[in-house]
Amino acid sequence: MKNSEKIIKYIDLGDAAEELGYSRHYLIKDLLKLEAKICIRFDDISSRMVKIVPPKSHQKFIDYRINPGDIHCLTLDSSKRIERMLKKSELVFEGLRLEIDFGGYPLTLQIVEDDPGMHIVVNQKDLDLISKLTNKTGFTNEINIKTNETTHEKSLDRMDQLLILIIKFNPGWTSGEVWHELGRETIRRNRKYDKENILLNFRDNKKDTLLWNSGRGEKNESPLGIGALRNRLTRIKKKFIK
Repeated sequence: MKNSEKIIKYIDLGDAAEELGYSRHYLIKDLLKLEAKICIRFDDISSRMVKIVPPKSHQKFIDYRINPGDIHCLTLDSSKRIERMLKKSELVFEGLRLEIDFGGYPLTLQIVEDDPGMHIVVNQKDLDLISKLTNKTGFTNEINIKTNETTHEKSLDRMDQLLILIIKFNPGWTSGEVWHELGRETIRRNRKYDKENILLNFRDNKKDTLLWNSGRGEKNESPLGIGALRNRLTRIKKKFIK
């Protein structure tokens, strides 16, 4: 497969999740529902060392080095393992198994160590199909709100919706980490989460109060302090996020 074909056909999982408004976990989960292949790209900085898994009649694993830039798909069991790990906000490549075609013969390879040069990628065609099915029964709506008579989306203001998006992509973050990210978001030219540009600026150099466009008050602004943020996150996690 040519490198130009890889660039067109595959996209990094994180970029795909952000584009579709999913968390990485839910995107993998829905791709597996479609029986889509989950793959790994090996960059130049990767050691690219794996072992060929021998037939049951043999016991010795054989070293094998993957070419830089190659993309290989995970076995179904390893793809399901990726989904389980991402659900817990963790990701370990060591021990995952890949399927490759070696001169017309199928081989199973096992990753022997983690390194920063390995990236999960997915097929662009599968992503296109996911985007068409997002609103259909059985596929994940990323905001994933509990809807009943007392808790529904209308009870969320725009700050709540922004916080839900940040938490969905970073489920293990503390209130302090979310606060730090909100500050970073205010100075980004292309905002990562705040697509509606509701975040304005800190009230003063103390940076203990963030102003945001709530549509309330004379200036349509509301203050948000770290204590209020902590209370919002507690309420959101309890009532709105599964």
